Amino acid sequence: MKILNLYACLGGNRYKWNEVKSDIEVTAVELDPEAARLYQEIIFLKHFFNGKWIIENVIPYYEPLIKESINIDRHLYWCNFNLNKFETRKASVCQGTNELNRLCEFHDYDFKKYNGEQSKIKMARNLVDYEVGKTIFETALGIINKSNTTQLQLL
Repeated sequence: MKILNLYACLGGNRYKWNEVKSDIEVTAVELDPEAARLYQEIIFLKHFFNGKWIIENVIPYYEPLIKESINIDRHLYWCNFNLNKFETRKASVCQGTNELNRLCEFHDYDFKKYNGEQSKIKMARNLVDYEVGKTIFETALGIINKSNTTQLQLL
């Protein structure tokens, strides 16, 4: 399976994809050289992809061009497969004091290693929760498990 991850930043959305499917080839593209250095898997765009697709963006301050989106956490998603809104574990982390430290712990990543021009707290807030990325990937593949469904078990 080939996946294109544009504007990958630190790759939060794909952090757990290998737990879903092991034979994936990810092509990641990032504009910020320092974020790309930290991501350490950036390669040049080589292929165009057919099949399922999803676009993610942090909720912008401007009116989105395409209004039909799914809002999950601080992110909007557009895709060509059925994606239902679901609860995330991140919302409570972004409140209170020592936010950067809490987000470092939450994402299991030390944002203090970043030495680029972007705000560290902005990067930490905007990083997709890897569990959200994993759930969306499972949804695209048609995988349903007990952790991402609210259906009652009968037996």
